[in-house]
Amino acid sequence: MFILKKNAEKYVYTNLKTIASIEEQRIDLKIKIPRETIKICVIDDEGFDINMLYDLGYKNIRKKIQFESMDEYQDYDIILCDVEGIGINVDKEKQGLAVAEQIKNVYPEKIVLLYSGKNIESFGEMPKIIDGYLRKQASMSDLAKSLDEYYKKSINPINVWKKTRDEMLNNNISTKTIAFLEDRYCRSLLERKEYLYNNEDLNDTDIFSTENICKYIEILAKVVEVVGRLSSDV
Repeated sequence: MFILKKNAEKYVYTNLKTIASIEEQRIDLKIKIPRETIKICVIDDEGFDINMLYDLGYKNIRKKIQFESMDEYQDYDIILCDVEGIGINVDKEKQGLAVAEQIKNVYPEKIVLLYSGKNIESFGEMPKIIDGYLRKQASMSDLAKSLDEYYKKSINPINVWKKTRDEMLNNNISTKTIAFLEDRYCRSLLERKEYLYNNEDLNDTDIFSTENICKYIEILAKVVEVVGRLSSDV
């Protein structure tokens, strides 16, 4: 049982859903990867042939030869960043490592991957915040499979909840509020409804005025929308 104080008068919420209900339904196994709509940016000053990925179904892919402005990466889902020769204007020693780290810091919800044929240790330690490292020597088929897996992990409703919950705890969001959002999130996924935004119970509570949770709601609501769109009914 969970109770949420409302205007210091009543306790109203009981029997809240938990992430265990999502794990039981195995929603993650029903997600289809939409290669044609995933937005990818490759930052590489050498001969990366984006046409090969295009032929494998990634129809929304762009290439940049240098890092210029952080605003350029706002609309992408995945950023592949080379190391050598990239971002010398950002950090002469770390180069692409520094670029990838900066992008991930500004857009933590995006998948940021280092992509290189070089030994990246010569440029420094790979930032822990980066999602992963792919080698240029891999075949395009293997690269495409890796991109699928990273994208699926990024929208996995269980992974996203656990990561968001940990961030809320680290930012001192109350456990009552977290339990309430967990219920709204799980019900939204199970019933395919927008409880996180369009719900009278949510609007009636005082959690918006006491805690800064809007950014967490946006993250969770986006996953609900994407998973609902990509999930099969089988």
